[in-house]
Amino acid sequence: MSRIVKPLCGALLGIAISAQGVLAAEPMDKDIDALVEEIETGLRPLVRTAGDDPVRWTLQERMAVHGVPGVSIAIIKDGEVLLAKGFGVKNVETGEPVDEQTVFSVGSLSKVGAATTTLKLVADGTLDLDRPVNEYLASWQVPDNEFTADRPVTLRGLLSHTAGLTVHGFPDFLPGKTLPTVVETLKGTGPAKTPAVEPFYVPGTRWRYSGGGTTVEQLILTDVMDKSFEAVTAKTIFGPLGMTRSTYENPLPASHGNIAYAHNKKGKLVAKPRGWHAFPEMAASGLWTTPTDYAAMMIALMDSYHGEEGSFLPQALAQDMMTEVGVSPFGLGPQLVGSGQHRRFHHAGANESYRAWMEGFIDDRNGFVIFTNGEQGSRVYYEVRRAICDVMEWPCHQEITVPNNLNKDDLKSFVGTYNMPSDMPASSLRAHGSVPVDGMKVLRQRDGGLAVKILGQYDNRTRTLIQTGPLTFLVENTPNASTRWLAVSFQRGHDGDVNSAILTQNGSDITLTREQ
Repeated sequence: MSRIVKPLCGALLGIAISAQGVLAAEPMDKDIDALVEEIETGLRPLVRTAGDDPVRWTLQERMAVHGVPGVSIAIIKDGEVLLAKGFGVKNVETGEPVDEQTVFSVGSLSKVGAATTTLKLVADGTLDLDRPVNEYLASWQVPDNEFTADRPVTLRGLLSHTAGLTVHGFPDFLPGKTLPTVVETLKGTGPAKTPAVEPFYVPGTRWRYSGGGTTVEQLILTDVMDKSFEAVTAKTIFGPLGMTRSTYENPLPASHGNIAYAHNKKGKLVAKPRGWHAFPEMAASGLWTTPTDYAAMMIALMDSYHGEEGSFLPQALAQDMMTEVGVSPFGLGPQLVGSGQHRRFHHAGANESYRAWMEGFIDDRNGFVIFTNGEQGSRVYYEVRRAICDVMEWPCHQEITVPNNLNKDDLKSFVGTYNMPSDMPASSLRAHGSVPVDGMKVLRQRDGGLAVKILGQYDNRTRTLIQTGPLTFLVENTPNASTRWLAVSFQRGHDGDVNSAILTQNGSDITLTREQ
């Protein structure tokens, strides 16, 4: 394998893979060494209290705290892979180290790979983004109902999560379990663990994240190309982009080699005897890859966006991919946020025992990929993300300083349920990056702090609220929290009691009324 590394200063140097998996200069470039060390020792919390010394952790410390055995990263600078390195182990029972060639299950990052495949077939005229998908489907059809009577489901809708289809995501399958076919998954029959995929709102009128829709996309590709999904993707993207370690094959055979094993929230090996799950909904969650391979695809997409000579996709199509569709925060595959130099595409991945994150800065062609093999991996990748952004001096997650005189005794006054006004539809929050909500529930945590559960939000998780002022909070582990992607501001009435809250997402506000 041959790549180019651009150190932070100095001339371009050829690279080689070291025993530790670092993509480093020959001879070893001190700038790269220093960069790796700064990232390894530069993990930190999201916020710091004014007057307190900055807190810094090592990556190894945080992996131990969160029970995440292995982490692998790649950093893109100016459209080239700057470095890639593995940390920790791929199997806690054998102690085998993660290196740059170790493959991870990457959950919903699979969707961007599937979208890239689809767009390549659009580019060569095989598919049309706006043609009704039932015209492509031979082995199953999207059920017609009152929602699709006047507006059919299209590939543009599937890729942007605006097609109106059900089923958010899919559970993993343990070794030895019978896997459903794609048609069984779509019908909700046989060994499938989820209900049937069907329309539940008029396509294009709102958005809801739908792995079910991505599975329809998978079936379109196999029906049209008359090949397995693994074969279609290998020929269409993995081969042309040099992604030699990547595959959608499930279950992944042990012969693939150098595989990151699955671990639970305590860091214990699971999915025995094989050591990893299977993901038959391949387009939605079944990709196995390395950060270096995935970075190659990101670079190809950014090059295409800028119209570089010989680009993988036509420039216009790549720019469509990186533009939000209607009310959705998603383009044709990735999610989009920000503007100008802050404009970036990203996606999170979460299978049962793996967590992954990718993010690319479109204008500057910078970015990074972070893969983990533990159930608590998202806690680690948020912290690694901050370290990368700090060290690279990229505008993606600046440290937030909060006052040291906040009244923590008053937090109980915010606890309660806050509802969407009855005259406002749940899909009214339509700004870029917004998530349809029905309301929110604010809870008291055991440590006395607050947590929030956004009602109607697709992941339905409970997250910690981080107080930034007397009445203002950020939501923990929101990747773009430093730009107020998801924030809560409480309001008091004339009697002094908290009677409402404003939920803010990327500059769009919605007022929720507290339930009496």
